[in-house]
Amino acid sequence: MMAAATATGALVALLLGIPALRISGPFLAVVTLAFSVVLDGFVLNPTVFPDLIPDTVGRPILWGRIDLSEERAMLYACLAVLALVVAFTLGVRRSRSGRLLLASRTTSRPPRPPRFPQSGSG
Repeated sequence: MMAAATATGALVALLLGIPALRISGPFLAVVTLAFSVVLDGFVLNPTVFPDLIPDTVGRPILWGRIDLSEERAMLYACLAVLALVVAFTLGVRRSRSGRLLLASRTTSRPPRPPRFPQSGSG
């Protein structure tokens, strides 16, 4: 079941992401909003697909030790994940590839491909 959910999520992300690479600004916002309206109004509607939407979702026990059914434990787990994501993002932004991505975003002209020396004809 988990593999099917992962494959479905990846397929939906691919179907929505490929056209989104070509558009920007308000058009991207409209496409995203339209997708969310369709998803909320049709796919995640319990009257349309009653078998897909569970009545309750139980919180898991993380690594067999941390019971996330308590609100405080869930808060700390979410804060820990947030801290990891922020640290990872800052690490990527400070790396060479992150600096290149930021520089290419602010540059008005496209980067030129590297030139390789041409050997003699033949």
